[in-house]
Amino acid sequence: KISVNYSKESKISDLIKKGQSDYLSSVIHESGYASLLPNGTTFLQLFDSLYSFLTSNYRSEYMYKNALAVDIVVERHSLIDATIFSELPVLTSKADIVIVNGTSSVYEIKTEFDNTSRRESQIESYKQAFDKVFGVTHRSLVNSIDALIDSGIGIMLLNDDMTLETYR
Repeated sequence: KISVNYSKESKISDLIKKGQSDYLSSVIHESGYASLLPNGTTFLQLFDSLYSFLTSNYRSEYMYKNALAVDIVVERHSLIDATIFSELPVLTSKADIVIVNGTSSVYEIKTEFDNTSRRESQIESYKQAFDKVFGVTHRSLVNSIDALIDSGIGIMLLNDDMTLETYR
């Protein structure tokens, strides 16, 4: 349950260990968000609500990364035989997601909020370093992304239901 306790020693790790976080509770209350929640809302319900809101209203790069982690690592492979890296430096670029599981795959994310101007230089860096290169984007950007990169690069779409679809 969400309760107000402004202890300065509290950390988010309390949420994992104890099922509550005084720090998170204070942030929720001070932001005014607590007044929007039904009484007795748990942190799990809060996080589910926030994730649902983001899915519908603000599909940031975090949402894309989460979808890739779930779809590629958890559902297609396993956490035992696959390793995932986020924001890995590669030559002159930073790879959004790299997954290694006997082969190396890099996923460059371009959300509906992103600028695609650096796409070509990023892809060229990744082609030198990884076995497989994929662009991951929103359906509204697929034509511009498709025109920017050669046919040897995969393209995946993040659908409205947060599932990934292979475009090519």
